[in-house]
Amino acid sequence: MIKKKKLKVIDLFSGVGGLSYGFACDDNFEIIAANEILPNIAKAYSLNHPAVKMYAEDITNFNAQKIKKDLNIKAGEVEIIVAGPPCQAYSTVGKRLANDPRGKLFKEYYRVLKEFNPKFFIFENVRGLLSIQGGELFKTIISCFESLGYKVQYKLLNAADYGAPQIRERVMIIGSKLKTDFEEAGSLDKEKISKRISLIKSMIKSGTRPEWMFLTRIPVIPPEN
Repeated sequence: MIKKKKLKVIDLFSGVGGLSYGFACDDNFEIIAANEILPNIAKAYSLNHPAVKMYAEDITNFNAQKIKKDLNIKAGEVEIIVAGPPCQAYSTVGKRLANDPRGKLFKEYYRVLKEFNPKFFIFENVRGLLSIQGGELFKTIISCFESLGYKVQYKLLNAADYGAPQIRERVMIIGSKLKTDFEEAGSLDKEKISKRISLIKSMIKSGTRPEWMFLTRIPVIPPEN
């Protein structure tokens, strides 16, 4: 039996692995390396994904030559790089500082993309990224990605449309060297989502506490609700 080749993924600004979770759950992909500067968060990621090589360091120290040597991979073998850089400098809540160093971390992501040259990339951030500096920063980011030969698509998505019990808007930027368009993911039935959230609210009001008791009840909510 021929072993199926998995697409290799690198996870930058990984947090505990939320952005790359879909890749981790799909057997067609293999996350081979991750980067997270905060030690405790990096440890949590490693507990969730023990097979992934974690680089708990500043993104400026993350480079292709070192990673290729550590993991014994060749140029072009990394096919997807995902990233969700710290978003405080882009947030519509508070000060949106254009000169905040965290607001320039996309340049480091650009550098890593240039070094690895993957076929695809995903870049995620807050809604405020669209409007900072009157939208000029966002245009610069898109131009940087396009200069590397990617066909770039972006969309503002709301987590509430996909089953999350909260309004959480994020800008998703996807790039492809294959020059193909990605189909838009269909959102879930909002009526069903509303029913499920209502059930959760009723459980909270009924005094279903502590939190662990509440969490054990979620899996038994009937799918038709």
